Amino acid sequence: MRTRLFLLPEGLAEKDIREAEAYREQQIQEAQGEASRFVSIHDAYLTAPDVTRRRMYLETIGAVLGSAHKVIIDQDSNGSGVVPYLPLPEIEKRQPRTGARTSGNQAN
Repeated sequence: MRTRLFLLPEGLAEKDIREAEAYREQQIQEAQGEASRFVSIHDAYLTAPDVTRRRMYLETIGAVLGSAHKVIIDQDSNGSGVVPYLPLPEIEKRQPRTGARTSGNQAN
């Protein structure tokens, strides 16, 4: 009985050590991945600064506004300035998926 009392904490300590080592490896892998992505973007920026800057801007805007409800306003329009926006991804989500699609090539 006394041996079991000493082995249980040792087993728990080993488990904690393994979890800590796994966490450390995970953090190292994530940091290395982020560093390699940064180097890749930096190399692309050195090659084509304007293109890379625009791509980064569009990716950021897509990430920030991707799930937002949008209203598009055109300041140059003669009317109210509101541009009709058809949320196609939302419409596609609402339509039930069926195996048969309708097409314009059907025989009458």
